[in-house]
Amino acid sequence: MKTIVKLIFVVALCPLLAYAQNDKLAIIPKPEKLTVGIGSFNRNFSTQIILKTGDKDFEPALNELKSISASLKTSIQTPNSVTLIQDPSISAMEGYQLIVKPNAITIKVAQVQAAFWAIATLKQLMGRAFFKNGQKTIAVPCVTITDQPKFAWRGVHLDVSRHFFDLAYLRTMIDRMAYYKFNKFHLLLTDDQGWRIEI
Repeated sequence: MKTIVKLIFVVALCPLLAYAQNDKLAIIPKPEKLTVGIGSFNRNFSTQIILKTGDKDFEPALNELKSISASLKTSIQTPNSVTLIQDPSISAMEGYQLIVKPNAITIKVAQVQAAFWAIATLKQLMGRAFFKNGQKTIAVPCVTITDQPKFAWRGVHLDVSRHFFDLAYLRTMIDRMAYYKFNKFHLLLTDDQGWRIEI
């Protein structure tokens, strides 16, 4: 009887442990589907970037990947690489699949915009270490993520009509918006008190 009770307890506890482990990853917004694997991928200065698509529109996404690793892209699959693949089988325009394994990271998307959201998720998996300059190695937990935005309009509103911010702050804010996958920036430049730009 005690064995059965223990078995029931373990079976009931497993989903809670999995949920807690997923929750520790702190990906915002929470992905549609996330499976935690074993081990981690070590991003370092020799990490290679591979682009597997003939579409030139993906060049900006490739440049964004260079913020993760400055190594030159290569067409040959190597250990410790990040590969961006254009996959027409993904039906959602902004949908992506991110697979992190100990020896490689694979990003599958159908459209360019989805690549940016996948890269944003990858940056979040790196945590605060991503923002620290000179980090030789960053451990990325092994996961498989399938995701797409729940809402087409994901906006942030900033009032510079009453509260003043310089351009450096605005650029940083746009970078942080992209980090959390916002796609609309509403900048309030005027109201009934007056204009804040020369007209």
